Amino acid sequence: MKKKGFTLIELLAVIAILAILVIIAVPNVLKLFKDAKENTFTSEVQNIIREAESKYVSLSLGSKNVTCFDSNKNKLALDGRSDIVYLIRLSNKGKITELKVVDNTFELIATNENGIKKEDIGKTYKVNQNSQSTIIFDCDGNLIFQGSETKYPIVAFEGSTPNYGYLNDGKLYKEDETTQITKLDKVVEKEGYDFLGYYIPNTEDKVIDEVGNIVEENLSKLNSTTVLESKYEAHTYTVEYNANEGTGQTTSSTHTYDKEEKLTANNFTRDGYQFVGWSLDKASKVITYENNEIVKNLTSDKNGRITLYAIWSKVNYTFTGNYETFVVPKTGVYKIELWGASGGDFSGRYITFADSYGRGAYTKGNIELNKGEKLYVYVGENFNDYGGAKIIYNGGGPGESAGGGATDVRLTSGEWDNFESLKSRIMVAAGGGGAANGDSKNIFVNENNQRGDGGGLNGLDSKWYYNNSTFDYSGYGATQTSGGEPGNLFSGTIDPQKTPEMTGSFGKGGYAIHAHPTESYKYTSSGGGGGYYGGGHGNHPKNSWTGGGGGSSFISGHAGCKAITATSTENNIKHLDSPNHYSGKVFTETQMIAGNESMPKPDGKTEVGHTGNGYAKITLLN
Repeated sequence: MKKKGFTLIELLAVIAILAILVIIAVPNVLKLFKDAKENTFTSEVQNIIREAESKYVSLSLGSKNVTCFDSNKNKLALDGRSDIVYLIRLSNKGKITELKVVDNTFELIATNENGIKKEDIGKTYKVNQNSQSTIIFDCDGNLIFQGSETKYPIVAFEGSTPNYGYLNDGKLYKEDETTQITKLDKVVEKEGYDFLGYYIPNTEDKVIDEVGNIVEENLSKLNSTTVLESKYEAHTYTVEYNANEGTGQTTSSTHTYDKEEKLTANNFTRDGYQFVGWSLDKASKVITYENNEIVKNLTSDKNGRITLYAIWSKVNYTFTGNYETFVVPKTGVYKIELWGASGGDFSGRYITFADSYGRGAYTKGNIELNKGEKLYVYVGENFNDYGGAKIIYNGGGPGESAGGGATDVRLTSGEWDNFESLKSRIMVAAGGGGAANGDSKNIFVNENNQRGDGGGLNGLDSKWYYNNSTFDYSGYGATQTSGGEPGNLFSGTIDPQKTPEMTGSFGKGGYAIHAHPTESYKYTSSGGGGGYYGGGHGNHPKNSWTGGGGGSSFISGHAGCKAITATSTENNIKHLDSPNHYSGKVFTETQMIAGNESMPKPDGKTEVGHTGNGYAKITLLN
């Protein structure tokens, strides 16, 4: 049987048809590949825009205003190819105003002051074949892309106008390759520096001077693409120090821009105050710089002068008849010391017995405080005159010999006897009871020389006895939960009946209203000392009166103290079985010294009990 097959002519015809099909199909296939690559590049550009906008927002929320990204140093977090070179500049409002993206095949160059949107890529802004003559500089002016077909070597100089030129025959030309550059339109400016010029890298050969002139003898040394090195000289400035009501001298300091250097350590002093830092504003209490702080770039001005003013924190608080506000100047540990006032020693009516007045107590502790917090300092009053018509500041019971006022620190301000303010006390130094007084026929004796001194946890009882009797007319000391009781009464006294105000109360010493009060003779006998709780009233047998009891002291966190509850009211006071104040403000390294013991004096010496008006000191430890 004979086999059939293709003839030569038939085979040639098939080959010819296939060749025609290939000729028709290949361009279409190549176009498909090109379109696919172009679409991929377009997507990459859109992704770059998306990431640049996102990063701008993220950095702005963190208070960083970054308006340029590039593929060199200021990179975006991109997933994809690493062969893409890009530069993106944004306005201060986050709009993309300049976009340059190239790879080995495509490029997209676009500028628009109104903003370039990602949806316009490939439409308004066309993707083109890489011209191989494109030049891209990064955000800092460094050359990061130069097309392979650029005709001449490039000399780049970041930050100036123009920022590059073409090198030809030892001369520099603009982008049109025909206009010679002999001087730059604008040289680079850098805050805090003098521009010295552009140099051949790693040499002292200046190619462009500080005002932009081309130095041709050094330009001729270049024969290839070069990024010139800009050189600068940092400005120096002087910091001067103002004592701001202090005394002494603190030497000015010289600083160099962009260099971290210490401020001169403070050498000023101010009586009654502690230096806590420096401010740029004479009247400000806000610390701008710490003592001896390492600083940088206080000014960018050449030969500039900065004045720093000392900030003083008041340490010593004396009696003024009103509270003073302590604003914490800086976060740290503070030592607070308080002295209660001594009782009144009125000698103008009869005979005041020597040293019969109660002396003030002393309290101390360390506490952590935060910058800006406020404490209110109430300093107790000592009144050494006839007090029959006077209310004594901060809780001393009124009387012919008035009790001494307590000294305390509070978290809530107000009149000294405002209950909510009293409740906020975190430290109290008790005042002493008023002095005993008598005529030549009514002489008092004292048991163990005990007077109504301001106490620690408990105030001291006054122990003055009338005409050698054992009957006690003197006031009793306060405790952590109650005021001191008044002295005993009998029919021969001016105040024979016990009344509620004779007993000390929360923050107030006891007192008695005269049986026949007048405007100038309202209160009688001796008042109890002020304190956490006040001491009791001293009774008035016949023409003499006995001493008032001492108040009690309090320190939040001190063992044995009984803190008041936050819900307490003036008519319903409750105490915790804890020394810690309801505010959570607690002292450490506490100390209480009663008025009958040796204690520090405000001036640093020592005394047995405090005499005179109260006192307070607040000292920053660290």
